[in-house]
Amino acid sequence: MAFRAAPPFVHLEGVSKGYRSGPSTVCVLDQLDLLLATAKTTSLMGRSGAGKSTLLALIAGLKLPD
Repeated sequence: MAFRAAPPFVHLEGVSKGYRSGPSTVCVLDQLDLLLATAKTTSLMGRSGAGKSTLLALIAGLKLPD
């Protein structure tokens, strides 16, 4: 009997997101690749403004990538 791995829970490839700040655009996520396995615990950490909330909103479908 062959073991078959479960498909990933979240799979992102080349995701980018930026926000307008006056005349310029601030890049929050730049070509992000992310693979989260099913039934695994993952921690998302980083400094303020690093894009944690933006990433979660993209995964949830609340925001669209650029």
